Amino acid sequence: MKETYICEECFEELEEKDAFWCMAENKSHQYILCKKCIEITKVKEYKLVKQKLKRKKQKKMTLTNESLMPYGKYQGMKIINVPTKYLLWLYDNNKCSTPVKKYVLEQKLK
Repeated sequence: MKETYICEECFEELEEKDAFWCMAENKSHQYILCKKCIEITKVKEYKLVKQKLKRKKQKKMTLTNESLMPYGKYQGMKIINVPTKYLLWLYDNNKCSTPVKKYVLEQKLK
């Protein structure tokens, strides 16, 4: 008799050959996923890693007058041409990234 497993994400019954053992984030125990759920998990982890790298990169980035606005309504426009009111609105509403915040402070727009 073949051993069956249950996917801990979608509760589908699996045969041993289709079961994937995964480590939990805290690494205290393992759990089982099917092919579909393990792919979803891999994608989620990849996105999480990509976001962390993007944040690190943004923190190191320094904007100059010639730099392009990295996001928002004026994304892609030279930051020197972005309306001061918009930059101040981002700053005042705590909606700007670290590089934009530094730029606002350096340019003494505040």
